[in-house]
Amino acid sequence: MKTKPNKLTLAILMLVPTFLLLLHLSCEGEGVDIPHCTIPVNIEVLGAWDSVVGRSTGSISVEATRGNGGYEYSLNGGAFQSSGEFIDLAGGDYTVVARDRQGCSNSVLLTINEVEVPSFANVVLPIVEMSCSIRSCHDGRRQLFQMIDYADIIPRVAAMRLSVTNRTMPPRGRTALTDAQINSIVTWIDGDAPNN
Repeated sequence: MKTKPNKLTLAILMLVPTFLLLLHLSCEGEGVDIPHCTIPVNIEVLGAWDSVVGRSTGSISVEATRGNGGYEYSLNGGAFQSSGEFIDLAGGDYTVVARDRQGCSNSVLLTINEVEVPSFANVVLPIVEMSCSIRSCHDGRRQLFQMIDYADIIPRVAAMRLSVTNRTMPPRGRTALTDAQINSIVTWIDGDAPNN
C-alpha cells in the first residue's frame, strides 16, 4: 500500500521592534496531528421537544458557543443554515452539527420521542395553575391578562410556547419550569392545544 508522505509547513514572521510573531501551520498527509481549531465549538441544547404520535411536530433548538463565530447548523447531514432551530420533526434520532467560520465543528445526537398529546386538564392546567395563574401574575387581579382556564389560555398559546421555550416565563425570581413541564406544554400546543 502506497502512502503519501507527511508534509508540514511552518511559516514564522517576526517584525521588529513590535516582536509580532505570526505562526502559520498547515498539514497534509497522515501522521500529522496539528489541530486548526484552537477554540472548540460547543453546542448548548436549548430544547428537544417531543412529536405528537403520527405527526411531525417535534422541534430542536441549539446554540453554538466558543469557536470563532459565524455559526451554521446542519441536521442529519443536510444543508447548513444560520439558525439552530429545527421544526416539524417526526420522532427519531437527529444529529445536529454546528460549525464556525473556520470550519471547526462539533455535533450532538438528540432524540425526539413520539408521545400522545398531553391532557390539558390533567397535565397542562396544573402547570399553569402552579406557575402562571398565581398572585401578581396571571390571576386576573392585576392589569395582566388572566390564565385560569382553557378559554383564557387558548388565544395565547403561540405567545405561551415562545415564552416557555425561551424560558422568559415564569419570570426571574419565580420557580422555573422543568424541562419536562416545558416539553408537556410545547407538545400540547404543537398537538393543536385540545381541550382534553
